[in-house]
Amino acid sequence: ISNGDDIRDFYKKYNLQVNVIKNGIDVKKWELPSPTLSKPVHVAYIGRLSQVKGIESYLELAKKLKKEENSSNFVFHIVGDEGVYKEQVDDLVKQNIMRNHGVISNKKLPEFLKGIDVCVALTFSSESGGGGGTSNAMLEQMAASRIMLAWDNAIFRQYLNNENAYLAKQYSVEELNKQLLKILNNKNKALFKSKKALESIGNYTYGNNVENFKRLVF
Repeated sequence: ISNGDDIRDFYKKYNLQVNVIKNGIDVKKWELPSPTLSKPVHVAYIGRLSQVKGIESYLELAKKLKKEENSSNFVFHIVGDEGVYKEQVDDLVKQNIMRNHGVISNKKLPEFLKGIDVCVALTFSSESGGGGGTSNAMLEQMAASRIMLAWDNAIFRQYLNNENAYLAKQYSVEELNKQLLKILNNKNKALFKSKKALESIGNYTYGNNVENFKRLVF
């Protein structure tokens, strides 16, 4: 049993039968009003700061956009354990490019998300099976009706598409930048996608997962 289609597909070459039960969340806990998308647009990276989860691309995105004419229209946030990136993050905070909130408990995250418009999901995926899997954080953000900005890769295509998210070519900070400008310039479309994200996450509940597990085991 795996929690993702990408894991199942990876093990196909070993002739193993893998059943997928995707991650589940408490949808009601994360239920929030839609983002306001009033300027400036608030963008957040939430999770462990690591290379495979795309933190370096996120930092580059913030630095790039803050040099452009739309710099005043965006505010970039980081939530999570900085680890080896603490010095870089502190430097960006001093330059007023980033706002660092450190670690926020899961219990307090819904309140924090009320002030966020866009959440990024930037974990890398490779054909050899490298990279990380989908975290519950992204599912929680979808359930909170946040606007999702993610890499267009095998990990995120399990949940996201062009109807419920903004997708960018993996590794391309320029593409991430373009997608943020689309959000800024077309509020109605961005809010439509946030509603679609909420709709598409509706079946990923703990109850449904237990029933799926029972069907496989019993």
